Amino acid sequence: METDELLDRIVIDPNVCFGKPIVRGTRIWVGRVLRLLAREMAVEEILAEYPALALEDVHACHAHGARLSVGHYVDVARASSSARTSAGGGSNSCAKRRP
Repeated sequence: METDELLDRIVIDPNVCFGKPIVRGTRIWVGRVLRLLAREMAVEEILAEYPALALEDVHACHAHGARLSVGHYVDVARASSSARTSAGGGSNSCAKRRP
C-alpha cells in the first residue's frame, strides 16, 4: 500500500477526540498506537487489543508519525557553539541547513 493511501486512513477532526489524529472510523488515537509500538508491544497484540484496527491501520500510524518527524530539525547554523560543545561537539552529518 502506498504512503498516501495509508495516510488516508488517518483523520483529524476538531470535533472528535479533541482534534487528535485518529484512525478513520474509530476513536483510536494514532499516538496511542505509536506509544504501544514504542513499548515494544507486538503488532499482533495491538490488533487483538483493538479489534477495530486492521494491520494497514497500524502501518498508517507509522506513516503518520514518520511524516510528522520529517519537518522537525535543529537548525545547527543557529545553535550556539556552547550548546554544540556540551552536546558532544562536532557537526551532525544528518542535520540539514536551511537558507
